[in-house]
Amino acid sequence: MKHLLIVLSFFIFTNTSAQYGMLNGTGYAPNVTVVDLNGVTHDVYEYLDSGYVVVLELVSASCATCAAYASGTENSYNLYGPIGNNSARFIGLETNSNTTNTMVSNFASTYGITFPIANNIVPANINYQLYYTPSYYVIYPDTSYTTICPLYCVTTSTSSSIENDLNNAISSWVISGCTDSTAINYFPSANVDDGSCIYTTCSGSPITNLGVTNIIHNRATFTFD
Repeated sequence: MKHLLIVLSFFIFTNTSAQYGMLNGTGYAPNVTVVDLNGVTHDVYEYLDSGYVVVLELVSASCATCAAYASGTENSYNLYGPIGNNSARFIGLETNSNTTNTMVSNFASTYGITFPIANNIVPANINYQLYYTPSYYVIYPDTSYTTICPLYCVTTSTSSSIENDLNNAISSWVISGCTDSTAINYFPSANVDDGSCIYTTCSGSPITNLGVTNIIHNRATFTFD
């Protein structure tokens, strides 16, 4: 009997402590490590530890809705990804096991997708729920997350609304810093100014009658009042 209780307790502990990405956005997001079509490894927790918001799009190259929403997703990536304000990382996860790398590459090329995509990802194997593609998990640096299109996306959204939903979800994560581009410590990723901006200042009277003579290689004589 004691042996049975020990085994049962262990089962309950391991089962309840497992991490799952839930369609209702509860709990915290499990880590995912994938290799994209270009052979680059992406580790979600490494991105989170670096302060990035991570967007996972569960997608299928044969999904018409995924194709229709591709431009909105790409626009959000361009705004918040490495070529934008660099506050987020996007990863596409192709969930159709019958899709070849060439098919995924052609899909990305046809619809202008430039963020990395990993192929043949089974959602259950990475502990993320999927009802229908496309489905989005927006994960924050503290591993909390929200979902976009958790159920049947096509009935409720358009490309522009997907873009807006992604933008709003990403920008809801507060990044403090100097938001004034004229400051020497300007932080482009910051969306809340914390009053830390530093500016260069000059003291004293302005220089007048500046003259430069005896210029030889990297040397010169300066005269001024």
